[in-house]
Amino acid sequence: MCKIMKNSLIKVLTIYSIFLGNSQSLLASNQSLNGSEKHVIDSVLKKYSAEEDWSDEEITLQGTKKFVKPVKIGDEVEGEEGEHQEKASSPDDPIKSDVAGIDMTMEDDHHLANAADLLSKAYETFQMGHYEVALMFYTKALKLEPKNEEILFGVAVTHHKLGHMDIAKNYYTKILDINPSNKFALNNFLNVLSYEKPDVALTTLRRLEAAEPSLSIIPAQIAVIYERQKDFKNAVRYFKKANKLEPSNLDYVYNIALIMEKTGQNNSAMSLYSRIIQALDAGYKANVSYKEVRTRVNNLSTGQVK
Repeated sequence: MCKIMKNSLIKVLTIYSIFLGNSQSLLASNQSLNGSEKHVIDSVLKKYSAEEDWSDEEITLQGTKKFVKPVKIGDEVEGEEGEHQEKASSPDDPIKSDVAGIDMTMEDDHHLANAADLLSKAYETFQMGHYEVALMFYTKALKLEPKNEEILFGVAVTHHKLGHMDIAKNYYTKILDINPSNKFALNNFLNVLSYEKPDVALTTLRRLEAAEPSLSIIPAQIAVIYERQKDFKNAVRYFKKANKLEPSNLDYVYNIALIMEKTGQNNSAMSLYSRIIQALDAGYKANVSYKEVRTRVNNLSTGQVK
């Protein structure tokens, strides 16, 4: 259960933090690392520099044909896209009243005496979109196991989802203090940093890339920063680097397709969407849904490009 829940939360946050349609501008005036951020980055750099053979786990599929061909796209990318922003809720907002779908309210959770049960309930409510309630369950679980990485990650992701970026970053920092090798916490920490301090984030990411060139999330985060800066050519270049490091990660291909669509290169976008559909049919997993990709293909086919 715990492994499944953790992977599911990673899936939810990847959609939130990587997919280009969900950009949220939180640029800060201070473009330097604070003490806590510097400590985390130094710890991660030290960890990866000391492990020369470290690499991502190989992803395999049982009974399906592997989809390992590299992405083939044009080199020139032009165009602009307006900012898309989401309104962040306040950490002090009251619990929403529309929780009728939850089979157990906060008033009758007294029988949840252990962290595992609270974690399970937190995941259930998170999946239903009741993030404030999920946060309450995660917080209760954290009081029982304050150094549990999965619980800390759940708290961080939920705050991230709610737009509480400073709080989320603090929890990602706690996870990385415990385990500098936690690449999911690192990915999301860098994502928050890239919103707040993009120039510092780029410098830090390049240092991390030099220390650990086989970690695909690093060029992917660099690509996201370039996309926000409307440097689409470099955004595509770095997503292609991420794709070469992890060819089975369809999310990188999807992001390239989104840029192609944004910049009016509809034929290239259509080709990549078609490849993603073929890979999903073959059994590959991705954060983007089959329905969403099919909808984009249909919109491109009928000229209804959004």
